[in-house]
This record gives sequence, C-alpha cells and structure tokens, in this order.
Amino acid sequence: MIGGGIIGLISRPCFLIAFCIFFSDFNKASAQTFEEESDFINYLFSLKEYEEASFFAESLSKKYTGVSRLDSINFLLGKTSYEMKNVENSLTSFLKVTSNSSFYTQSQFFAGFQLAYLGKLDTARTVFDHF
Repeated sequence: MIGGGIIGLISRPCFLIAFCIFFSDFNKASAQTFEEESDFINYLFSLKEYEEASFFAESLSKKYTGVSRLDSINFLLGKTSYEMKNVENSLTSFLKVTSNSSFYTQSQFFAGFQLAYLGKLDTARTVFDHF
C-alpha cells in the first residue's frame, strides 16, 4: 500500500497504471501541459504522498529544460524532500531555484532554515541576507 487517503486504498501497481493513463496522451492532439502535470504533483503533495510527488517531479525534471519550469520543479522537489526529512536533497533543490523565480524567496527561506538546522550558521546568515 502507498499510504493514507484515497491513494492508500489501491496498490502501488494500480496507482502507477493510473499515473501512466493520467500522463499519457493516447494519440490526442495535445499532450499534458506542464501546469497540469505540476498540479498533479501538488495534488499528491496535498495528500501527503511525498514519495510519489517526488518521483513525478523527478520525471518532469527530465522532460522540461526551461529555467522557469526547472525552478518550479526544483521548488516542488525541495518541498517533497523537506517533508520526507531528506534535508540534503531538499537543500540542494531549494538552492537551485533562480532569483528570477516567484519561488525564490520561499526557496531561500527554506534553504536558510535547513542550513541553520545543519549548524552551517554563517552560510545560513548569507542566504538570509540575500533575499
């Protein structure tokens, strides 16, 4: 079983099949948009299905290359890693968000917070001073 909520009621293989159906376009005229895909990841996040959200965000990072989309993906990866208590991965993802992103301030806050947690106070202070 995957966890609590609706997704916890179905097995992992069934969930993955549902995901494949959700993300495939089955010869439709247009494929899923980035916004729809990131909305699905946010939906998983709201269900506290962090491992699945992280898996799908990783798959988006291989699919999209634009800076603004990568900023969104890195923010999503940072959030999911943070919730899974994976401080190093979360910190790395948050620090990849560029200063032009609407997620920059939040990313820098979480990065500074995690640096302080790791005892890297000087680096945390530098991060907090620059946003």
